[in-house]
Amino acid sequence: MERYYDFKRANGYTEMEISGKRNALENVLITDTLDEHHARLDQVGFARHLTWFQFLNFVSIVAFK
Repeated sequence: MERYYDFKRANGYTEMEISGKRNALENVLITDTLDEHHARLDQVGFARHLTWFQFLNFVSIVAFK
């Protein structure tokens, strides 16, 4: 995080701007677990769903209605 802030400072951002950006982005992109995705598919009525590919942070799910 410090390197990011140093980069922002080096590019002319003020401490107020850096702080404002951090506050604006906090809790915005919260990732869901794979189990949460599958539970959501159950809730909306998919009879079958499976994870057919997973690599690092990327997942492909196949769902059948």
